[in-house]
Amino acid sequence: MLPNPRLLLVSPNTFRTPLLAPLLPTSVRPQMFLSNEPAKAEGGIFSKYEAFLERRCPRLYRIHRTVSDGSLTCFSDMKSCYRIRRDLKKGRRSLSDLSTEELVSFIQTNEEFSKLICIMIVAVMPVAFYVIALAIVLFPRLILTRHFWSDEQRQQFWTGTMKTSARRHFSPVIDNLTPYLGKTVLPVRLEDMSTLKIPPILELPYSHIVRLCLIHRCFPLGGVKALDERANILRELDSRMRSEIHVVDDMADEDLVMHLFIRQLQYEEKSVAEMRELLKTWLITSQDFSSDLSLLVHAPILCQADRSHEIFTV
Repeated sequence: MLPNPRLLLVSPNTFRTPLLAPLLPTSVRPQMFLSNEPAKAEGGIFSKYEAFLERRCPRLYRIHRTVSDGSLTCFSDMKSCYRIRRDLKKGRRSLSDLSTEELVSFIQTNEEFSKLICIMIVAVMPVAFYVIALAIVLFPRLILTRHFWSDEQRQQFWTGTMKTSARRHFSPVIDNLTPYLGKTVLPVRLEDMSTLKIPPILELPYSHIVRLCLIHRCFPLGGVKALDERANILRELDSRMRSEIHVVDDMADEDLVMHLFIRQLQYEEKSVAEMRELLKTWLITSQDFSSDLSLLVHAPILCQADRSHEIFTV
């Protein structure tokens, strides 16, 4: 039996793109592309079903909305990422042509790409709601992405991710850099980062490069190319925000946390004022060392670790 398009987790309009249309059964595609009726007509069965859930089962309704809204946002971000990659590859646009919102979405979607592909595959299946709802309840951090998390979960999961990454990878990275750091005192202040002299990434062991990829949430097999691509996006984003640094003072708490996480700067146990100051310090000082790929990817490590490989926040 073919699934009813109205029962899918995402709007049928989502599947009108060439990227997602092949995921639908052949017999369903003509209905999706030829019909002008909206998937959820006002006062229709789907609306009544949601009203019933909201009234009788509020907890189940919240899960239902989380699954539906999260799935839609996943598809939207993947579609945007596909378009940006296509335009950059064909030279239609450069990173400087992207809006700040597109840069933020692009860098985060690249980091979550493998998870998002799996979610997209599951989301078009008839049992998608039950699978994703179970993941929301049991394994939100391991299986799902930020699209399905609350603001509190994002803050908790992101700081946990950075702590785990630091515990696993900071020590070996510092050990490899010790011959080049000399008597440099760690952690290094961001203001002094540009004075350091460390070798280009290509001169470092392959295991070191893989650890850098894992710290910055790049695909490990991408190696230097993946790190360079991420660094280019981050340079453009930093430059854009540096020219409007006053925006940091008006930034919502959840956006502030997101921007610190993108740069792998730990914010745990910091006040909102301290987080704003940390982000501003990064934006101002990064212009002095961002042209050096090796320094840029090592900066979050060097400013948050000491010689005993204990992890600190700057």
